[in-house]
Amino acid sequence: MDADHEAYCNGCSRPFHLALRVDVAQTDCGEVWINDEHQTLQFTCNACLGRTPPVPNAHRYRLLSRAELRQRRSRRRRS
Repeated sequence: MDADHEAYCNGCSRPFHLALRVDVAQTDCGEVWINDEHQTLQFTCNACLGRTPPVPNAHRYRLLSRAELRQRRSRRRRS
């Protein structure tokens, strides 16, 4: 992320990419708008807007069956 195209989310305080120029084709990772109540700019990332797909709850390691464990142990002993 380029520091020139970085904004901080008012919801989670994390930085996100925000294109500050319209003449360069870039993908924004959030939005900015004028907050009518406070008359301030409101910066919000896509995660806080609910626009990013949830991170899959994938396990890095899967549980092995007893047969698979025995097989792996026997391979280690042979080598």
